[in-house]
Amino acid sequence: MEVDVYVEDAPHTAAARNLSEGGAFIEGGPSVAVGEEVIVSIQPTPEEPVYLLRAEVRGVQAQGQEQGMGIRFIEPEHDLVAACRSVVQPATR
Repeated sequence: MEVDVYVEDAPHTAAARNLSEGGAFIEGGPSVAVGEEVIVSIQPTPEEPVYLLRAEVRGVQAQGQEQGMGIRFIEPEHDLVAACRSVVQPATR
């Protein structure tokens, strides 16, 4: 899912992977440090509104195929949590 990540008010287009109610892995995007706060613009489905979310960078992967960052949403909106539940499919084993 395409998202915009804002660092110091500058937008960077990236892709959200492993989206959950509490956070996501952002593939690509800007270079950031662990602990840095970013704003993520996300639209879980075309029917949903665009959400602007504060997020904390919890991990950075700078090498390998999946370069990006793990983020944790800071106080996500209730509607976004519900939308994530409808989009995220439980893993089957």
